[in-house]
Amino acid sequence: MRIYLVRKGGYLEFKNDVARVLDHFESNFSTEEIVGEVGERSAELVEKGVTDIDAYPEEDRKTIARLLPEIERGLIAVRRVFR
Repeated sequence: MRIYLVRKGGYLEFKNDVARVLDHFESNFSTEEIVGEVGERSAELVEKGVTDIDAYPEEDRKTIARLLPEIERGLIAVRRVFR
């Protein structure tokens, strides 16, 4: 099974949305925090911004339920873990 890290990102004091979206650092910086692990199906749903908890596999629902507000605001992303 493939494992994905769930990341919560934030941007500190960006002057405009273009800089935020492009990860361009205008004398400010971004932050990233690992907030959990999910399976491949959940990772796909997180990337699509799905907020219906019933759409997620049972084993990941507890993690996803905790992160729903951040998923709705687009602050959550996933990254595959290669082992």
